Amino acid sequence: MKFAKAPAFRLIHASLLTLSFMAGVDASAPRTARLITSDGTTYTYDFVPAMPDHPTVLLLHGFPSTRHDWRYQIKDLTAAGYGIIAPDMLGYGDSDRPTDLEAYKLKRMSGHLNELLNHENINSVVGVGHDWGTMVLSKSLYWHPERFDKVAFLSTGYTPVGTFWDVDAANVASWEHFGYFQYGYWYFFNSYNAADLIEERVESAFSLFYHQKTSAWAQDFANIGAARAWLTANTTTSLPDFITENIREDWFAAFGRKGAFSASLSCYQSLMRGTQADDEKDVSNEGKKLRIPVLSVGGLRDQVARHEQLHETIRPWATGIHTIRDLDTGHWMLYEDPEGVSSLLLDFLKTDGSL
Repeated sequence: MKFAKAPAFRLIHASLLTLSFMAGVDASAPRTARLITSDGTTYTYDFVPAMPDHPTVLLLHGFPSTRHDWRYQIKDLTAAGYGIIAPDMLGYGDSDRPTDLEAYKLKRMSGHLNELLNHENINSVVGVGHDWGTMVLSKSLYWHPERFDKVAFLSTGYTPVGTFWDVDAANVASWEHFGYFQYGYWYFFNSYNAADLIEERVESAFSLFYHQKTSAWAQDFANIGAARAWLTANTTTSLPDFITENIREDWFAAFGRKGAFSASLSCYQSLMRGTQADDEKDVSNEGKKLRIPVLSVGGLRDQVARHEQLHETIRPWATGIHTIRDLDTGHWMLYEDPEGVSSLLLDFLKTDGSL
């Protein structure tokens, strides 16, 4: 792994950080900060600087999540001396929540992350994405490859720049192979009143997103028409054990407010409606190759982001070490098996990329 020579003030800061550990101060507690980018977009993020000779890990959450989804991993990574920077992604949490689909161009969002690293004087990172966060990570690897020393994809895989997302073909293929429409919910997310319906039935939506029965997620969420039917009936169920009261409170603080889903669904709608096309035409296949160590971690019981598909998205592009691991979880592995996720990340960080 490559580390750029740190400027003098960074070394001084690292020394002070070491002293704070020695003095008993909890230097691993995240500092919450805000950045206004050059185009006027505000991001809120949690940051812990790395100890000397430790890299910083960039943690990118997905849908419907916030930076708080990384709570367990942040604790474990920082306790081991690693730095973390975990933003609320555009459209989520305490970051800006525009509803103009042009704002969600992935090249633009990759530029925002680049500015965020500049702002904190971080030369390069280990990128880790979960769910939709892997989409932004995938594009950042193309637009700003110099920023990444290693990369990890959790639950969902690598989507190279220039990939045409044919949701119809993907649904037909999943029906043929698995007997259900894997991405049927995308049509609902792209519909004119999806955000309004979710916000009106937000308790029902929470039960749907964090379904008690992983085995029923295909039937109740993924299939065409299933999510709308669930919400229209205002269905609620008991929640899985991994949803603690703190997790619930943080989620409703972010998604229980008006307009939360009008913003967060924009990432799906921007892809469905061709917003990315102009930025991603005439791109280089060479630039899509993953020449750094890659870790992919799938959930064996995830019916929407299937583990075997996750790993296959990476194989054609990984020219270096590609480590494949699976956990006995559904989609929400950060919560379902936090120790397992943290252990894999820590091992990946400590080695040359092979586990």
